[in-house]
Amino acid sequence: RAVTLRHASPKVLVAPGSKAGTIVQALRYLGPDGAAQAADRLARTLGDADRRVLKRAAPNAPGWMRPVLSRLAVG
Repeated sequence: RAVTLRHASPKVLVAPGSKAGTIVQALRYLGPDGAAQAADRLARTLGDADRRVLKRAAPNAPGWMRPVLSRLAVG
């Protein structure tokens, strides 16, 4: 699988420069179906600080992404 890097507007950036921010951008790129499939793999890479960031970001995320971020935040 290839990853394409694209510019993002500040309003869609969550914790820029952090692993949590990178994961949010990856989920946006993958879309609802891909995000759900990738969640388990991504959860294994997160530390406690990243989980807290994702938990705080979940309410502001698009509706389809909220359950995925909540699942990642719990572990």
